[in-house]
Amino acid sequence: MQGLEVGQAQAGHLLPQWASVNRVVLDLFKHYEPAFNVKRIATGLDLDPVVPLTWGDRALLKRGFGGLLGHAVKHSSPGGLVVVKTTLDGEWVTLRIGENGAAGDDDHTAELLERGAPVPSGDLSIAQDIVAAHGGQIGVETRSGYGSQCVVRLPGVAMENARLSEELEQSRRGGRDLLATLSYELRTPLHAIMGYADLLCEGTFGELSQGQTDTVRRIDQGARELLNLVEGAIDARSKDEDVIAATANMQLPERLHGFCQLAIEALECDTCLALIWQPGSDSFVPTAAAGVQARSEDWFATTRVSPAQVARLLSRDKGPGPVVLSDPRELLPESVTRSLNLNATVLLPIRRGNDLLGLMVLGYGRRNCVFSSDHAHFAEGISDLAGLSVENSLLSEQIDQTQRITADFVSSMSHHSRIPLNVIIGYSDLLHEGEFGLLSNELLSVTKRLRSSGRELLDVINRNLSPDESVLRQYDA
Repeated sequence: MQGLEVGQAQAGHLLPQWASVNRVVLDLFKHYEPAFNVKRIATGLDLDPVVPLTWGDRALLKRGFGGLLGHAVKHSSPGGLVVVKTTLDGEWVTLRIGENGAAGDDDHTAELLERGAPVPSGDLSIAQDIVAAHGGQIGVETRSGYGSQCVVRLPGVAMENARLSEELEQSRRGGRDLLATLSYELRTPLHAIMGYADLLCEGTFGELSQGQTDTVRRIDQGARELLNLVEGAIDARSKDEDVIAATANMQLPERLHGFCQLAIEALECDTCLALIWQPGSDSFVPTAAAGVQARSEDWFATTRVSPAQVARLLSRDKGPGPVVLSDPRELLPESVTRSLNLNATVLLPIRRGNDLLGLMVLGYGRRNCVFSSDHAHFAEGISDLAGLSVENSLLSEQIDQTQRITADFVSSMSHHSRIPLNVIIGYSDLLHEGEFGLLSNELLSVTKRLRSSGRELLDVINRNLSPDESVLRQYDA
Protein backbone atom coordinates (compact mmCIF):
# COMPACT_ATOMS: atom_id res chain seq x y z
CA MET A 1 0.00 0.00 0.00
CA GLN A 2 1.26 3.42 -0.91
CA GLY A 3 0.16 5.04 2.39
CA LEU A 4 0.77 8.61 3.46
CA GLU A 5 0.02 11.05 6.23
CA VAL A 6 -2.39 13.66 4.94
CA GLY A 7 -1.82 17.40 5.15
CA GLN A 8 -3.53 19.96 7.36
CA ALA A 9 -7.32 19.90 7.47
CA GLN A 10 -9.21 22.54 5.52
CA ALA A 11 -12.61 20.88 5.88
CA GLY A 12 -14.17 23.44 8.20
CA HIS A 13 -15.31 22.89 11.78
CA LEU A 14 -16.29 19.40 12.86
CA LEU A 15 -19.26 18.58 15.08
CA PRO A 16 -18.11 15.25 16.55
CA GLN A 17 -20.56 12.54 17.59
CA TRP A 18 -20.64 8.78 17.57
CA ALA A 19 -20.92 7.69 13.93
CA SER A 20 -21.27 4.34 12.16
CA VAL A 21 -19.01 4.07 9.13
CA ASN A 22 -21.19 1.21 7.84
CA ARG A 23 -24.31 3.40 8.08
CA VAL A 24 -22.60 6.25 6.21
CA VAL A 25 -21.60 3.84 3.42
CA LEU A 26 -25.12 2.41 3.09
CA ASP A 27 -26.60 5.92 2.82
CA LEU A 28 -24.05 6.83 0.14
CA PHE A 29 -24.87 3.75 -1.95
CA LYS A 30 -28.52 4.78 -2.05
CA HIS A 31 -27.48 8.29 -3.11
CA TYR A 32 -25.20 7.01 -5.91
CA GLU A 33 -27.58 4.33 -7.22
CA PRO A 34 -28.66 6.44 -10.25
CA ALA A 35 -24.99 6.98 -11.23
CA PHE A 36 -24.34 3.23 -10.97
CA ASN A 37 -27.29 2.56 -13.27
CA VAL A 38 -26.25 5.16 -15.86
CA LYS A 39 -22.76 3.64 -16.25
CA ARG A 40 -24.07 0.07 -15.75
CA ILE A 41 -21.61 -0.33 -12.87
CA ALA A 42 -21.84 -3.44 -10.75
CA THR A 43 -21.38 -2.88 -7.03
CA GLY A 44 -20.18 -4.93 -4.12
CA LEU A 45 -20.61 -4.23 -0.40
CA ASP A 46 -18.57 -6.04 2.24
CA LEU A 47 -19.33 -4.34 5.55
CA ASP A 48 -17.85 -5.96 8.63
CA PRO A 49 -20.61 -6.05 11.31
CA VAL A 50 -18.07 -5.82 14.16
CA VAL A 51 -16.79 -2.40 13.04
CA PRO A 52 -17.41 -0.15 16.08
CA LEU A 53 -18.76 3.36 16.17
CA THR A 54 -16.11 5.99 15.60
CA TRP A 55 -16.02 9.55 16.95
CA GLY A 56 -16.57 11.99 14.11
CA ASP A 57 -18.78 14.37 12.20
CA ARG A 58 -21.32 12.22 10.34
CA ALA A 59 -22.12 14.90 7.77
CA LEU A 60 -18.46 15.52 6.95
CA LEU A 61 -17.67 11.80 6.86
CA LYS A 62 -20.49 11.35 4.38
CA ARG A 63 -19.13 14.23 2.31
CA GLY A 64 -15.57 12.86 2.38
CA PHE A 65 -16.50 9.25 1.65
CA GLY A 66 -18.87 10.52 -1.04
CA GLY A 67 -15.96 12.26 -2.71
CA LEU A 68 -14.02 9.00 -2.83
CA LEU A 69 -17.03 7.05 -4.09
CA GLY A 70 -17.74 9.70 -6.70
CA HIS A 71 -14.11 9.51 -7.81
CA ALA A 72 -14.44 5.72 -8.13
CA VAL A 73 -17.61 6.03 -10.21
CA LYS A 74 -16.02 8.66 -12.44
CA HIS A 75 -12.95 6.59 -13.20
CA SER A 76 -14.61 3.18 -13.39
CA SER A 77 -15.07 1.72 -16.87
CA PRO A 78 -18.66 1.41 -18.21
CA GLY A 79 -19.96 -1.96 -17.14
CA GLY A 80 -17.21 -2.06 -14.53
CA LEU A 81 -17.19 -2.73 -10.82
CA VAL A 82 -17.06 -0.62 -7.66
CA VAL A 83 -16.44 -2.40 -4.35
CA VAL A 84 -16.65 -0.92 -0.83
CA LYS A 85 -15.36 -2.82 2.17
CA THR A 86 -15.06 -1.99 5.88
CA THR A 87 -12.87 -3.86 8.37
CA LEU A 88 -11.57 -3.50 11.89
CA ASP A 89 -7.75 -3.61 11.76
CA GLY A 90 -6.48 -3.60 15.33
CA GLU A 91 -7.27 -0.15 16.68
CA TRP A 92 -8.23 1.31 13.28
CA VAL A 93 -11.50 1.32 11.33
CA THR A 94 -10.56 0.81 7.67
CA LEU A 95 -12.67 1.70 4.64
CA ARG A 96 -11.67 0.56 1.13
CA ILE A 97 -13.35 2.01 -1.97
CA GLY A 98 -12.12 0.29 -5.14
CA GLU A 99 -12.78 0.51 -8.86
CA ASN A 100 -11.42 -1.17 -11.98
CA GLY A 101 -10.47 1.91 -13.97
CA ALA A 102 -7.63 2.15 -16.47
CA ALA A 103 -4.05 1.79 -15.26
CA GLY A 104 -3.32 5.42 -16.10
CA ASP A 105 -6.18 6.58 -13.88
CA ASP A 106 -4.88 4.38 -11.06
CA ASP A 107 -1.43 5.91 -11.27
CA HIS A 108 -2.93 9.40 -11.39
CA THR A 109 -4.98 8.77 -8.22
CA ALA A 110 -1.92 7.58 -6.32
CA GLU A 111 0.11 10.55 -7.57
CA LEU A 112 -2.55 13.04 -6.43
CA LEU A 113 -2.80 11.56 -2.95
CA GLU A 114 0.96 11.35 -2.49
CA ARG A 115 1.60 15.04 -3.05
CA GLY A 116 0.59 15.95 0.50
CA ALA A 117 -0.70 19.32 -0.79
CA PRO A 118 -4.08 20.53 -2.09
CA VAL A 119 -4.84 18.57 -5.23
CA PRO A 120 -6.70 19.73 -8.32
CA SER A 121 -9.27 16.94 -8.09
CA GLY A 122 -11.95 18.44 -5.82
CA ASP A 123 -13.42 15.16 -4.52
CA LEU A 124 -10.03 13.79 -3.47
CA SER A 125 -8.95 17.07 -1.92
CA ILE A 126 -12.08 17.30 0.21
CA ALA A 127 -11.79 13.66 1.32
CA GLN A 128 -8.13 14.22 2.15
CA ASP A 129 -8.89 17.19 4.41
CA ILE A 130 -11.86 15.56 6.15
CA VAL A 131 -9.98 12.36 6.95
CA ALA A 132 -7.06 14.40 8.30
CA ALA A 133 -9.43 16.44 10.49
CA HIS A 134 -10.60 13.18 12.07
CA GLY A 135 -7.03 12.13 12.91
CA GLY A 136 -7.05 9.51 10.15
CA GLN A 137 -4.92 8.47 7.21
CA ILE A 138 -5.69 8.05 3.53
CA GLY A 139 -3.76 6.22 0.85
CA VAL A 140 -4.20 4.17 -2.30
CA GLU A 141 -3.56 0.57 -3.28
CA THR A 142 -2.98 -0.20 -6.94
CA ARG A 143 -2.85 -3.59 -8.62
CA SER A 144 -1.95 -3.90 -12.27
CA GLY A 145 -5.01 -4.86 -14.29
CA TYR A 146 -7.34 -4.76 -11.28
CA GLY A 147 -7.85 -1.03 -10.72
CA SER A 148 -7.19 0.88 -7.52
CA GLN A 149 -8.52 1.18 -3.98
CA CYS A 150 -8.63 4.31 -1.86
CA VAL A 151 -7.94 3.24 1.72
CA VAL A 152 -9.17 5.33 4.66
CA ARG A 153 -8.10 4.54 8.23
CA LEU A 154 -9.87 6.19 11.17
CA PRO A 155 -8.72 5.79 14.78
CA GLY A 156 -10.90 3.47 16.83
CA VAL A 157 -9.89 4.81 20.24
CA ALA A 158 -13.10 3.51 21.83
CA MET A 159 -12.28 0.00 20.63
CA GLU A 160 -8.75 0.37 21.97
CA ASN A 161 -10.22 1.47 25.31
CA ALA A 162 -12.45 -1.62 25.50
CA ARG A 163 -9.54 -3.90 24.57
CA LEU A 164 -7.21 -2.42 27.19
CA SER A 165 -9.90 -2.54 29.86
CA GLU A 166 -10.49 -6.22 29.15
CA GLU A 167 -6.75 -6.93 29.08
CA LEU A 168 -6.30 -5.24 32.47
CA GLU A 169 -9.18 -7.22 33.95
CA GLN A 170 -7.71 -10.45 32.55
CA SER A 171 -4.33 -9.65 34.10
CA ARG A 172 -5.91 -8.94 37.46
CA ARG A 173 -8.12 -12.00 37.18
CA GLY A 174 -5.03 -14.06 36.42
CA GLY A 175 -3.38 -12.79 39.60
CA ARG A 176 -6.49 -13.51 41.65
CA ASP A 177 -6.74 -17.02 40.18
CA LEU A 178 -3.11 -17.65 41.07
CA LEU A 179 -3.71 -16.54 44.68
CA ALA A 180 -6.80 -18.74 44.97
CA THR A 181 -4.94 -21.73 43.54
CA LEU A 182 -2.00 -21.30 45.89
CA SER A 183 -4.24 -20.73 48.89
CA TYR A 184 -6.15 -23.96 48.30
CA GLU A 185 -3.47 -26.27 46.92
CA LEU A 186 -0.78 -25.35 49.47
CA ARG A 187 -2.96 -25.20 52.56
CA THR A 188 -4.32 -28.74 52.14
CA PRO A 189 -0.96 -30.61 52.40
CA LEU A 190 0.38 -28.06 54.92
CA HIS A 191 -2.51 -28.67 57.30
CA ALA A 192 -2.05 -32.42 56.85
CA ILE A 193 1.66 -32.14 57.77
CA MET A 194 0.98 -29.99 60.83
CA GLY A 195 -1.84 -32.30 61.93
CA TYR A 196 0.29 -35.45 61.67
CA ALA A 197 3.19 -33.69 63.39
CA ASP A 198 1.00 -32.82 66.37
CA LEU A 199 -0.28 -36.39 66.62
CA LEU A 200 3.25 -37.82 66.35
CA CYS A 201 4.57 -35.54 69.12
CA GLU A 202 1.62 -36.51 71.33
CA GLY A 203 2.46 -40.22 70.91
CA THR A 204 -0.80 -41.12 69.20
CA PHE A 205 0.95 -43.63 66.91
CA GLY A 206 3.56 -44.80 69.39
CA GLU A 207 6.46 -43.49 71.43
CA LEU A 208 9.23 -41.51 69.67
CA SER A 209 12.80 -41.00 70.79
CA GLN A 210 14.00 -37.51 71.63
CA GLY A 211 15.80 -37.27 68.27
CA GLN A 212 12.69 -38.39 66.40
CA THR A 213 10.53 -35.90 68.30
CA ASP A 214 12.94 -33.04 67.54
CA THR A 215 12.86 -34.00 63.86
CA VAL A 216 9.06 -33.99 63.78
CA ARG A 217 9.06 -30.55 65.41
CA ARG A 218 11.45 -29.26 62.75
CA ILE A 219 9.07 -30.55 60.08
CA ASP A 220 6.13 -28.89 61.85
CA GLN A 221 8.06 -25.61 62.13
CA GLY A 222 8.91 -25.69 58.41
CA ALA A 223 5.23 -26.23 57.57
CA ARG A 224 4.15 -23.32 59.76
CA GLU A 225 6.79 -21.02 58.22
CA LEU A 226 5.57 -21.93 54.75
CA LEU A 227 1.94 -21.35 55.75
CA ASN A 228 2.81 -17.93 57.22
CA LEU A 229 4.67 -17.08 54.00
CA VAL A 230 1.68 -18.06 51.87
CA GLU A 231 -0.77 -16.06 53.97
CA GLY A 232 1.51 -13.02 54.19
CA ALA A 233 2.34 -13.05 50.47
CA ILE A 234 -1.31 -13.38 49.49
CA ASP A 235 -2.27 -10.46 51.74
CA ALA A 236 0.59 -8.33 50.33
CA ARG A 237 -0.31 -9.25 46.74
CA SER A 238 -3.94 -8.26 47.30
CA LYS A 239 -2.85 -4.86 48.65
CA ASP A 240 -0.50 -4.35 45.70
CA GLU A 241 -3.46 -4.54 43.33
CA ASP A 242 -5.33 -1.94 45.38
CA VAL A 243 -2.55 0.65 45.34
CA ILE A 244 -1.52 0.51 41.68
CA ALA A 245 -1.18 4.12 40.53
CA ALA A 246 -0.53 4.53 36.84
CA THR A 247 1.44 7.30 35.19
CA ALA A 248 1.40 8.33 31.55
CA ASN A 249 3.35 6.01 29.30
CA MET A 250 5.80 6.97 26.58
CA GLN A 251 3.17 6.94 23.80
CA LEU A 252 0.93 9.55 25.42
CA PRO A 253 2.87 12.71 24.36
CA GLU A 254 2.73 11.64 20.72
CA ARG A 255 -0.99 10.93 20.92
CA LEU A 256 -1.76 14.21 22.64
CA HIS A 257 0.38 16.15 20.15
CA GLY A 258 -2.04 15.07 17.41
CA PHE A 259 -5.01 16.43 19.35
CA CYS A 260 -3.13 19.68 20.06
CA GLN A 261 -2.38 20.09 16.35
CA LEU A 262 -6.00 19.34 15.46
CA ALA A 263 -7.15 21.97 17.97
CA ILE A 264 -4.92 24.62 16.37
CA GLU A 265 -6.29 23.91 12.91
CA ALA A 266 -9.96 23.62 13.82
CA LEU A 267 -10.25 26.07 16.73
CA GLU A 268 -8.02 28.75 15.19
CA CYS A 269 -5.66 29.24 18.12
CA ASP A 270 -1.91 29.90 17.95
CA THR A 271 -0.67 27.28 20.41
CA CYS A 272 -2.08 24.33 22.31
CA LEU A 273 -0.65 22.70 25.45
CA ALA A 274 -1.76 19.45 27.08
CA LEU A 275 -1.33 19.33 30.86
CA ILE A 276 -1.83 15.89 32.41
CA TRP A 277 -2.25 15.15 36.13
CA GLN A 278 0.71 13.23 37.56
CA PRO A 279 0.08 11.52 40.92
CA GLY A 280 3.79 11.55 41.80
CA SER A 281 3.91 15.36 41.92
CA ASP A 282 0.19 15.88 42.66
CA SER A 283 0.05 18.47 39.89
CA PHE A 284 -0.81 19.01 36.24
CA VAL A 285 2.35 18.75 34.11
CA PRO A 286 2.97 19.77 30.45
CA THR A 287 2.99 16.58 28.38
CA ALA A 288 2.51 17.70 24.76
CA ALA A 289 2.32 20.91 22.73
CA ALA A 290 1.73 22.16 19.20
CA GLY A 291 2.30 25.52 17.55
CA VAL A 292 5.52 26.16 19.47
CA GLN A 293 8.84 24.42 20.09
CA ALA A 294 7.81 24.06 23.72
CA ARG A 295 9.53 20.77 24.45
CA SER A 296 12.95 22.37 24.04
CA GLU A 297 12.12 25.17 26.53
CA ASP A 298 13.03 25.03 30.22
CA TRP A 299 9.53 25.99 31.31
CA PHE A 300 8.07 22.91 29.62
CA ALA A 301 9.99 20.66 32.01
CA THR A 302 9.50 22.77 35.14
CA THR A 303 5.92 24.10 34.97
CA ARG A 304 3.53 22.62 37.53
CA VAL A 305 -0.11 23.59 38.05
CA SER A 306 -1.86 22.63 41.29
CA PRO A 307 -5.24 20.81 41.30
CA ALA A 308 -6.70 23.54 43.51
CA GLN A 309 -5.76 26.20 40.95
CA VAL A 310 -7.34 24.20 38.11
CA ALA A 311 -10.49 23.48 40.13
CA ARG A 312 -10.90 27.18 40.91
CA LEU A 313 -10.66 28.19 37.25
CA LEU A 314 -12.97 25.45 35.99
CA SER A 315 -15.56 26.30 38.65
CA ARG A 316 -16.30 29.53 36.78
CA ASP A 317 -18.28 27.48 34.29
CA LYS A 318 -20.57 24.87 35.85
CA GLY A 319 -20.85 22.94 32.59
CA PRO A 320 -18.46 20.33 31.18
CA GLY A 321 -17.26 22.50 28.29
CA PRO A 322 -14.48 25.05 27.74
CA VAL A 323 -13.63 27.96 30.02
CA VAL A 324 -12.29 31.20 28.50
CA LEU A 325 -9.61 33.09 30.45
CA SER A 326 -8.89 36.66 29.47
CA ASP A 327 -5.66 36.59 31.48
CA PRO A 328 -3.56 33.45 30.83
CA ARG A 329 -1.42 34.26 33.90
CA GLU A 330 -4.27 32.94 36.03
CA LEU A 331 -3.16 29.45 34.96
CA LEU A 332 0.42 29.69 33.67
CA PRO A 333 3.49 31.47 35.09
CA GLU A 334 4.14 34.90 33.59
CA SER A 335 7.41 33.66 32.06
CA VAL A 336 5.45 31.05 30.09
CA THR A 337 2.76 33.46 28.87
CA ARG A 338 5.49 35.89 27.81
CA SER A 339 7.46 33.19 26.03
CA LEU A 340 4.35 32.04 24.14
CA ASN A 341 3.14 35.62 23.57
CA LEU A 342 -0.32 34.80 24.99
CA ASN A 343 -3.02 37.35 25.68
CA ALA A 344 -5.94 34.89 26.15
CA THR A 345 -6.42 31.18 26.77
CA VAL A 346 -9.25 28.65 26.63
CA LEU A 347 -9.22 25.66 28.98
CA LEU A 348 -10.62 22.33 27.76
CA PRO A 349 -10.96 19.86 30.66
CA ILE A 350 -9.92 16.32 29.76
CA ARG A 351 -12.27 14.02 31.66
CA ARG A 352 -13.30 10.40 31.84
CA GLY A 353 -16.53 10.17 33.77
CA ASN A 354 -16.17 12.34 36.86
CA ASP A 355 -12.37 12.16 36.88
CA LEU A 356 -10.36 15.16 35.68
CA LEU A 357 -7.32 13.70 33.88
CA GLY A 358 -5.85 16.90 32.47
CA LEU A 359 -6.34 20.11 30.52
CA MET A 360 -5.89 21.26 26.95
CA VAL A 361 -4.86 24.92 26.98
CA LEU A 362 -5.61 26.84 23.78
CA GLY A 363 -3.40 29.92 23.52
CA TYR A 364 -4.19 33.07 21.53
CA GLY A 365 -1.64 35.74 20.69
CA ARG A 366 -1.56 36.73 17.05
CA ARG A 367 -5.15 35.58 16.55
CA ASN A 368 -8.15 36.92 18.41
CA CYS A 369 -9.94 34.58 20.78
CA VAL A 370 -13.31 34.11 19.06
CA PHE A 371 -15.05 31.04 20.46
CA SER A 372 -18.36 30.32 18.72
CA SER A 373 -20.88 27.59 19.55
CA ASP A 374 -19.39 25.49 16.72
CA HIS A 375 -15.96 25.91 18.29
CA ALA A 376 -17.37 24.80 21.65
CA HIS A 377 -18.99 21.66 20.19
CA PHE A 378 -15.81 20.66 18.41
CA ALA A 379 -13.69 21.50 21.46
CA GLU A 380 -15.78 19.12 23.56
CA GLY A 381 -15.27 16.41 20.93
CA ILE A 382 -11.50 16.91 20.98
CA SER A 383 -11.37 16.81 24.78
CA ASP A 384 -13.51 13.63 24.83
CA LEU A 385 -11.12 11.92 22.43
CA ALA A 386 -8.13 13.18 24.41
CA GLY A 387 -9.74 11.77 27.57
CA LEU A 388 -10.04 8.37 25.90
CA SER A 389 -6.39 8.49 24.85
CA VAL A 390 -5.21 9.46 28.34
CA GLU A 391 -7.30 6.71 29.90
CA ASN A 392 -5.92 4.23 27.36
CA SER A 393 -2.41 5.29 28.32
CA LEU A 394 -3.21 4.84 32.01
CA LEU A 395 -4.77 1.43 31.35
CA SER A 396 -1.67 0.37 29.42
CA GLU A 397 0.56 1.40 32.32
CA GLN A 398 -1.70 -0.39 34.82
CA ILE A 399 -1.44 -3.56 32.74
CA ASP A 400 2.36 -3.32 32.81
CA GLN A 401 2.36 -2.72 36.57
CA THR A 402 -0.01 -5.62 37.21
CA GLN A 403 2.18 -7.95 35.17
CA ARG A 404 5.35 -6.72 36.91
CA ILE A 405 3.79 -7.23 40.35
CA THR A 406 2.69 -10.72 39.40
CA ALA A 407 6.14 -11.60 38.06
CA ASP A 408 7.81 -10.24 41.22
CA PHE A 409 5.37 -12.20 43.36
CA VAL A 410 6.12 -15.43 41.50
CA SER A 411 9.87 -14.92 41.75
CA SER A 412 9.78 -14.04 45.47
CA MET A 413 7.42 -16.85 46.44
CA SER A 414 9.36 -19.40 44.40
CA HIS A 415 12.61 -18.47 46.17
CA HIS A 416 11.40 -18.07 49.75
CA SER A 417 9.02 -21.04 49.79
CA ARG A 418 11.75 -23.55 48.91
CA ILE A 419 13.68 -22.96 52.15
CA PRO A 420 10.99 -24.33 54.51
CA LEU A 421 9.97 -26.83 51.84
CA ASN A 422 13.48 -28.32 51.80
CA VAL A 423 13.26 -28.68 55.60
CA ILE A 424 9.91 -30.49 55.34
CA ILE A 425 11.00 -32.87 52.58
CA GLY A 426 14.54 -33.46 53.85
CA TYR A 427 13.63 -34.28 57.47
CA SER A 428 10.59 -36.34 56.40
CA ASP A 429 12.87 -38.50 54.24
CA LEU A 430 15.47 -38.92 57.01
CA LEU A 431 12.79 -39.75 59.59
CA HIS A 432 11.11 -42.30 57.33
CA GLU A 433 14.42 -43.95 56.42
CA GLY A 434 15.28 -44.51 60.10
CA GLU A 435 18.17 -42.06 60.36
CA PHE A 436 16.95 -41.06 63.86
CA GLY A 437 15.94 -44.59 64.93
CA LEU A 438 13.80 -47.45 63.71
CA LEU A 439 10.03 -46.89 63.45
CA SER A 440 7.11 -49.26 63.92
CA ASN A 441 4.93 -50.15 60.95
CA GLU A 442 2.25 -47.74 62.14
CA LEU A 443 4.78 -44.90 62.47
CA LEU A 444 6.23 -45.75 59.04
CA SER A 445 2.72 -45.42 57.59
CA VAL A 446 2.41 -41.92 59.09
CA THR A 447 5.86 -40.75 57.97
CA LYS A 448 5.03 -42.02 54.48
CA ARG A 449 2.06 -39.63 54.49
CA LEU A 450 4.35 -36.81 55.61
CA ARG A 451 6.68 -37.51 52.68
CA SER A 452 3.73 -37.65 50.28
CA SER A 453 2.43 -34.26 51.51
CA GLY A 454 5.91 -32.77 51.11
CA ARG A 455 6.10 -34.00 47.52
CA GLU A 456 2.62 -32.57 46.90
CA LEU A 457 3.81 -29.16 48.13
CA LEU A 458 6.78 -29.32 45.78
CA ASP A 459 4.54 -30.17 42.85
CA VAL A 460 2.22 -27.21 43.61
CA ILE A 461 5.15 -24.79 43.82
CA ASN A 462 6.76 -26.11 40.63
CA ARG A 463 3.47 -25.84 38.72
CA ASN A 464 2.47 -22.39 39.92
CA LEU A 465 5.65 -20.59 40.92
CA SER A 466 8.35 -21.75 38.53
CA PRO A 467 10.34 -18.69 37.36
CA ASP A 468 10.84 -20.46 34.04
CA GLU A 469 7.10 -20.36 33.31
CA SER A 470 5.02 -17.34 32.37
CA VAL A 471 2.30 -17.02 34.96
CA LEU A 472 0.51 -14.68 32.65
CA ARG A 473 0.31 -17.37 29.97
CA GLN A 474 -1.04 -19.85 32.53
CA TYR A 475 -3.71 -17.62 33.99
CA ASP A 476 -4.42 -14.93 31.40
CA ALA A 477 -7.05 -17.01 29.65
